[in-house]
Amino acid sequence: MRKHMTTSHDYVQTLKGQKLRFPDLDGLVQGWPQGLNPNYDAVKKIHHENIKGMPELGKRADSLIKGKFYRHYTFTIPYWALTSHSRLHIVSFFWPTANFDELLFMSNLVAWMYIWDDEMDSPEFNDLSRDFQAGEAIRRDTIRYIEASLDPNGQPEAISPDSTYLPALLTSFAPVAEAASSGMTPGQRRLFLNELIHAVNSTGIEQAAELSGKIPTIDEYIPLRMGTSAVSVLAVCIEYMAGIDLGDEIRAQPSIKQIYREVNCTVSLMNDLYSLRRELQHPFYHNANNCSVAVLYHQYQDLQTAVDKTYELIEATVARLRATAAEIQMLYPERREDLLAFVAGAQSSITGNMAWSLANKRYDLGISKCDGTAEITI
Repeated sequence: MRKHMTTSHDYVQTLKGQKLRFPDLDGLVQGWPQGLNPNYDAVKKIHHENIKGMPELGKRADSLIKGKFYRHYTFTIPYWALTSHSRLHIVSFFWPTANFDELLFMSNLVAWMYIWDDEMDSPEFNDLSRDFQAGEAIRRDTIRYIEASLDPNGQPEAISPDSTYLPALLTSFAPVAEAASSGMTPGQRRLFLNELIHAVNSTGIEQAAELSGKIPTIDEYIPLRMGTSAVSVLAVCIEYMAGIDLGDEIRAQPSIKQIYREVNCTVSLMNDLYSLRRELQHPFYHNANNCSVAVLYHQYQDLQTAVDKTYELIEATVARLRATAAEIQMLYPERREDLLAFVAGAQSSITGNMAWSLANKRYDLGISKCDGTAEITI
């Protein structure tokens, strides 16, 4: 019998060197919209200039603007031959039909989320991931700042954060707030703010659990992952990115909320498969236990079983998404065009994440498809 490891950190290290065969994720999304936003290059240029204008980022800037796409791949999700990318331009895959202003807003948002997340839990930058009280102070300041930024009468500049952490953690949110305040309806903006606060607070629960060394069950893990992944923040922007306003009545429908949840769950669990190897690399391995595959590996003590069980969870979320998308269109046939755009945005969020994950050097998977045959060594 396999010896039980004393901590979650030690246990996930036993994954190293094992083979992971990806399940048929491509088949789950067959026929869904996909592509690359034609505003990609223009937005990328602006962002690279903005990032270079924040010298306090230091080496953090490299993780935002450097990287290469694999060249000459023929994707099962059949697309592009690109030569360069940045981490924040995942949004060009998520939102292939968004206009320039919408894409710029989302790029600013994702850049801010990357800066914030890396500062909070990446040991390569600081020791915040091991200091819960310091993390809690930053979370409080962050929530105060985003609340004030999205309030028409707020004064974010009056907030005086602890000078010991990166100023860009707060100030880089300013262009996001400006665009949301001018472009979102009050109902869209409230939903956006609520999900931002939920994501920030979830990192505190995750940090406490991580510092305890306790291995969560899958039932404990999934609700927490739905907050810490921050995919829900992107999901509630589907209306804005599609240039539609469903209105408060439709937005409050359980079916709409269900679509947000299924997009969140699908992207988050797929990302657990794509990112596992990277999370096991020093200095990131302390994050590896915050992954469904690692959690299920502890339960079943077999990597491929853990992968297959993760796939079953993803398969169920996709099935629910399909059913719920059909349901909401039947409830409001007079809003058919807007609801079709909304569903397409939900679907392209998933296919876009898949394409970006396979193509970028962040995960360095070296595979071009997930049709049930591709393998990597962890």
